[in-house]
Formats: sequence, structure tokens, C-alpha cells
Amino acid sequence: MSQEKENIPEITENPIADEIIRNSEAEASEQKPIEEDPLAKLEKEIAELKDNHLRQYADFENYKRRSMKERVEMIKSAGTDIISSLLPVLDDFDRALKAMNSDVDDSIVLESF
Repeated sequence: MSQEKENIPEITENPIADEIIRNSEAEASEQKPIEEDPLAKLEKEIAELKDNHLRQYADFENYKRRSMKERVEMIKSAGTDIISSLLPVLDDFDRALKAMNSDVDDSIVLESF
């Protein structure tokens, strides 16, 4: 076996071989990635657009539902706000009517206004 090792030339640094290896490695790293199939690329884009459209549609439906609910609540609360603000005034009128029905002279009531 020792004789077989003697027949194999020893590998030494070879500047030309090193440069060739470096150039081939640089070319391999600079190579553009393999492009996708155009049909697959379009199908992917269509899928993304459909997903985007469905999300936009769902957001709009949620917005419509939420705004309708808010509108109904506003109408309900606006009615209660108006009625609650009118209650003291109506109570005062009710007391005034009761006071007028008593034996108080009408001229005194008219002078107070």
C-alpha cells in the first residue's frame, strides 16, 4: 500500500485552479432563481385577490351591521333623552293645573306670569 500512495501526486495549491473554483462558485451564487410557471403565478395572484375581496366584503358587511345597530340604539336613546328632559316640565305643568283648580284667585296666577 505504501507504494500506491507514492504514485498519487500530492495536491498542492494551484492559483489557476483556485480562481476557476472561485469563479464557478460566484456564477452559481449569481444565477437567477428558477422562475415560476406563469400559470401558477397567475393562479396564486387570483387566489390572493379573491381572499382580499372576501375580506373587504366581510369588513363592509360588518360595518353595515354595526352602523345599523348604532342607529337603532341612537334612536332609542334619543327618545328616552327627550322624554326624560320633558318630565320635569310636565310635572311642573301638572302641579300648576292642580293649583289652578284650587280656590286660589285666577288673578293671582295670571300676575305671576
